[in-house]
Amino acid sequence: MSLITRSRAATAAVAAATVLSLAVAPAASAAPFMVKGNNPSLADWTAQMKYLLNPKTPDSALAINLESGKDGVPAAKFFRAMGNRNANWKWEFQGPTKTTGNISTAMFHQGAPGYPTVTKPAKWKKINGNWRISNETLCHYIGAYNIGKNTMFCN
Repeated sequence: MSLITRSRAATAAVAAATVLSLAVAPAASAAPFMVKGNNPSLADWTAQMKYLLNPKTPDSALAINLESGKDGVPAAKFFRAMGNRNANWKWEFQGPTKTTGNISTAMFHQGAPGYPTVTKPAKWKKINGNWRISNETLCHYIGAYNIGKNTMFCN
């Protein structure tokens, strides 16, 4: 291979690597999703859950939607992975919502073909003006998979 051919090949490889890295790099995102206000609704909880289940949601955005902040991110990512592994998994929040002070509750209904349908309570806590999924709820759901409930976070 001549020097010119090697030079062209190297240039092409660098260009291809640059294009590939730009293609897979995450796009700059807008401000993280947060539920604010005094009377959150089922639509708020649904929007928050969709945001948290999105694999493109960065860890920092997960953290501001969790009672435990960054300490809960591994548990939230585990829940996301379990939820996203089955394309037939269906879920919804069911009402009524009940909000008293800085605590709000609703029911979380989930199921998939071949798995039991489960309805469990869900709780959020308002911290610094932002409604966050409670540690209790997060651990309750990863415990539903019988995996992860004995992690350091959920002890």
